[in-house]
Amino acid sequence: MWYRAALAIGVYVAAVAETSIAPQAHSLQVCWLILVASFAMWRLPAAEAAGWSAVIGLVCDATSAAPLGLHLLSLSMAVWGAAICRDRWLGQSLASYGVLTMVVSAVVILAVGGGRMLLVEETIVMSQVAMVAAGAAAATGLCGLLLIITCRTLFYAAQANGLAPRGRLATKNA
Repeated sequence: MWYRAALAIGVYVAAVAETSIAPQAHSLQVCWLILVASFAMWRLPAAEAAGWSAVIGLVCDATSAAPLGLHLLSLSMAVWGAAICRDRWLGQSLASYGVLTMVVSAVVILAVGGGRMLLVEETIVMSQVAMVAAGAAAATGLCGLLLIITCRTLFYAAQANGLAPRGRLATKNA
């Protein structure tokens, strides 16, 4: 329900953050658009999360110098696979949220780096891409974990103080 509107706003805010904040970061860089795609992965069914991540991947392709379609394909496939893993084995725990977000970030960055190396025939050192992927995955996963803890704490505090109805906080897919 309201998740879809929040995702649309999140895509816009993340695209602005990717184009204005992210190019100035030097060490650990949070992939804001991948973080929004991971929120879709955790709140929506697998097929709908893959659709949202395809749209987010298209936005990533538009804001990056990579060939069109690399982010779209890698992000949608990574989120779809992670959503299936979530449904089969992991559930809704906070630890699995952080780890799976890190895995999705690393897979997308490595897939885009490998795709650029194959398609554009650039001389990209994959060990350097792997180091960037590890740093970005750690930063994105930890940022996502902190954001989900903050959101859940705020929702529970609002319910405890009577600011939100008791049945509004759903832990499973809506």
